[in-house]
Amino acid sequence: MDDSLLSWEVLEHEHHHTEPEWYWMVGIIAISVSVAAFLLSDPLFGVLVVIGAFTLSLYSAKGPFFTKVAIGASSITVNGKSHPYTTIDSFSLDGDKLILEKSAFFHPLIIIRIEEGVPIDDLRRALGLKLKEHTHTEPLSHKIMTALGF
Repeated sequence: MDDSLLSWEVLEHEHHHTEPEWYWMVGIIAISVSVAAFLLSDPLFGVLVVIGAFTLSLYSAKGPFFTKVAIGASSITVNGKSHPYTTIDSFSLDGDKLILEKSAFFHPLIIIRIEEGVPIDDLRRALGLKLKEHTHTEPLSHKIMTALGF
């Protein structure tokens, strides 16, 4: 992108190696809950638990991919998806994370990891020209998933 003021490439999240015992644990818990659901005449919940455990196992086995971020004059681009400044209410710099609040019905937060070499003062200055800076905290669900290794 030629009009980018700052750009970086960083891993989507820290990858935590999952031991085989973890998969066994997820499988045993899922089968146990599923059998209990079938015995309590709730087969749909039992199937949902098995599908959820399978999906969780696949997701944990997948490694993180690189996220390409570009702060431009008119938008912020993340992996080729442009977020114009007109659709963003505010930003916050929280440690090694850039948190953007979108102006949408549910006010979703976009959390972007910041590479170590990116000058935080330059990033704050570039975003401050177009957006308001507010204090946003990382959602509890995001912190829990990070602690669990996702």
